[in-house]
Amino acid sequence: ELRLRPGINLVDVRWTQETEDPLLRRLTATATLELKGTRWEAECSTEVHVVYHVCPECSRRQGHFYTAQLQLRGSEEGSLRSGAALRAWAHLQWENHLRGASESVRRAVSFEQELKEGWDIFFSSTPEARSAARGFRERFGAGYLESASLYSRKGGEDIYRVTFLLRLPPAGPGDYVEREERLYRIRHVDPRGPVEMIDAQYGAKQVISLEELTQARLICGPEGVGIREVHFPAEGRPFLHPGDGSREVSLRGRLPDRPTTEGVGEFPVALGARQAWWLPAKNPPRRARPPGLER
Repeated sequence: ELRLRPGINLVDVRWTQETEDPLLRRLTATATLELKGTRWEAECSTEVHVVYHVCPECSRRQGHFYTAQLQLRGSEEGSLRSGAALRAWAHLQWENHLRGASESVRRAVSFEQELKEGWDIFFSSTPEARSAARGFRERFGAGYLESASLYSRKGGEDIYRVTFLLRLPPAGPGDYVEREERLYRIRHVDPRGPVEMIDAQYGAKQVISLEELTQARLICGPEGVGIREVHFPAEGRPFLHPGDGSREVSLRGRLPDRPTTEGVGEFPVALGARQAWWLPAKNPPRRARPPGLER
């Protein structure tokens, strides 16, 4: 311990370690002191005993301990995604939600697991899991069911594990769907009520039921920002790229009866019987304008 008398200022301290014992460290402090413009150095040594242990929270995570489980599953009415696409979508929605969650919720996540039927998140705190489940339900319009099962007994009390089942809607906010040969962006999904959509071309609002949403066709996710509609001059004929009028694009062959998604250069396009929608890439590469087409 270094004690300073009144009037002496501490200018700097340097620490050096003299032993390599993993359980005992001898440290020496070299202090630079100053009194009325005069500086000098003083030393003092101390021993530090090291005790290694794992914090309770890390121990629970390493042992996959959990008190609550959050299950992300597809809609019972039918999802517009299936298999790996559904699992990837569920995980993406969860990651988006977790980024905006409180620090206590993020710290309570013990581990995650991908399953054939969906995505599971395990929590070391039941109240934090309940908070996360309810927040996810409100944000993404998911169906919600809470249940508990007896896990063990401790100190004469029953210990339960709680499961929060969240059923994702057929499609979520930001998704683009085709219905009655029109393209819509889903704005809001209420698991207890209607689905609010916006016409991607005209901006008109339309409200449908969850059952009607299951009959729609998924065109793309929220990445389709800046979608533009294109009408064909004739079946199988080339048309001008909507973002670059100098470039002709040939789709080759007969147009499908139902919308589909195909790749046209770096731009995927959703094709319909009488129209198409460009789905621009997030950062498409710039291409030089061909000679003779400069404006």
